[in-house]
Amino acid sequence: MQPSGTYPQLQEQARPIRGLGVATQVLLVIETLAALGLLIPVLHEQDLVNRVRSGSGTVSLHEAQQADNTLNALSGAVTLLFLATGIIWVIWFYRARRNVEAWGRPFFQRHGRGWAIGGWFCPLVNLWFPYMIAKDILDDTERADPYRPGERRSRPMLLVWWLSYLALSVMGFVERAAQHPHTLDQLSTYTHVVIAAVVIRIVAGCLAFGVVRQITNAQSTRMAVPPPMAQWS
Repeated sequence: MQPSGTYPQLQEQARPIRGLGVATQVLLVIETLAALGLLIPVLHEQDLVNRVRSGSGTVSLHEAQQADNTLNALSGAVTLLFLATGIIWVIWFYRARRNVEAWGRPFFQRHGRGWAIGGWFCPLVNLWFPYMIAKDILDDTERADPYRPGERRSRPMLLVWWLSYLALSVMGFVERAAQHPHTLDQLSTYTHVVIAAVVIRIVAGCLAFGVVRQITNAQSTRMAVPPPMAQWS
C-alpha cells in the first residue's frame, strides 16, 4: 500500500543547510572585502606607473618593489580565500541538491546529484551545469503541490550571478596572461586588468551571497513546514 496525498512519500531525510549556508555567506563577505582591499595596492601601483610615464615624479626601486610585493601578497590571500570559499560552497551546494530528493521524486532535476560536485570541475560542462543545477534546486524546493507541468519560474538573479562568474573566470585567464610585465606599457595594462578583475569579483561575490541566501532560505522554509497527513488507499 502506498500513501497518496499532496506530498510524495519521503525518499530520504532532508538535512538542514542553514549552518553551511551561513558559513558560505561569511566566507563570501570576507573574500569580497579582501578583493575590495586589493584595489588599494593596485591603484597605488598604477599611480607609480603614471608618475614614471609622465615624468612628474621619481619612483625609487625600493618603492616599486614594495608596491609589487604588497600586490602579490594580497592577491595570494584573495586566491586562498576564494579556494576556501569554493570548498564550503561545493559542500553546501551538494547538500542542497540532495535535499530535493527528500521531498519525493524531483520533477525538475536534469542531472544526477553527483554533478552538483563534478559539474564545477569537469571541463566544458562547468560552463553551464552548475547554473542549471542551482535553478533546478530552487524550482524543486519551491514547487507547489500538486505539481502542474510547465510551471517553472524565471530566475534572473541566478542568471546574472552565473554570467558574472563566467566573466570572472575569463578575467582570470586574461590576468594570468598579463602577469610578469616587462615594460611600463605592459605593467599599466596589467594593473587595468587586475582592477577590472577585482570589480567583477566584487559583483560576483555579492550575487553569490544572494544565491546562497535564496536557496538556503527556500530549503529552510520547506523543511519548517511538515507535510500533511497522507491518506492511505
